[in-house]
Amino acid sequence: RNLLSLFADTFLSAPMPFRADKALAVELATRSLDVMTQYTEGRLAAHAGDDAHKQARADMAAHVVSDLLSGFKRRLTGEKENLLSTLFSRPQILDLMQIMATHVVKSPHHFISDDANPQVVAMAEAIAQAMAEDDLGLLTGEDWTKVINIALDVAMKNPGRLFSLDRANPEESIALALISKMLKTARNGMEIASDRPWLLFGETLSGAMRITLTAAASGSLALLKDPDLLDAHINEVAHLANRLNALAASTDPSKVISADDWLSIYAYYIAHVIENGPGTVEALNDTDLLNALADGAIAMKSEETI
Repeated sequence: RNLLSLFADTFLSAPMPFRADKALAVELATRSLDVMTQYTEGRLAAHAGDDAHKQARADMAAHVVSDLLSGFKRRLTGEKENLLSTLFSRPQILDLMQIMATHVVKSPHHFISDDANPQVVAMAEAIAQAMAEDDLGLLTGEDWTKVINIALDVAMKNPGRLFSLDRANPEESIALALISKMLKTARNGMEIASDRPWLLFGETLSGAMRITLTAAASGSLALLKDPDLLDAHINEVAHLANRLNALAASTDPSKVISADDWLSIYAYYIAHVIENGPGTVEALNDTDLLNALADGAIAMKSEETI
């Protein structure tokens, strides 16, 4: 009864489309229990006869969903209120929430608490804000699911390097800063592309984001405490993307590149660019960039590798 009450309170104050779709709310609640069952099987199942443990299990399941929805609600307001239902199908929304909840329970010592956990809320908020910034629809729901999956996977393996673990400053998110920078770069480039070829959208853009987030897991950006210096390093990521965009639009047959070439060169240089920051891309000429493709030495990373 307490579990049902917790879920009811959660969905009554949840963002759209959860509070308006009873069937969706019920299915999401069921999935959250499935996720929590995977975690609690080893930790709590041995004490199934203990009422306190049963209650803890129920509370944890409800809190995971509540904290994630709270993060979405803080960003999906006004004209963005229906963003999730516009961008994702119902199965995709459920998959998205299950992906996030599954990653949360992989590291419960970082995320699960009795009350709303600012880290889980901030993680969901960062993802919601990133999606809200894609006002041109450069990424589909499927693209966003892939980006979110790799962001959370990398974040759980490397705590504190993409999403802040500081309860006092949960809004600090290198992942959000990088995703936002890539979206802005794609938007700006598309606006000036005119009749020139433009590659940075859809699968290419989501692939670039996944490569970027994986490279950022090294932690070099998280060590930069000067906000201006951090911005400068993140801006260098955009410089690399713009250089590759220029090659893609080149009229020189020896320089023009495909979408797969774009991602291959980007994957080869991005860690170097992130670590060394301002001036790194300027020091690379077109030949340096194209040499990453020499003899097929640099192959496009698969989704499983990224």
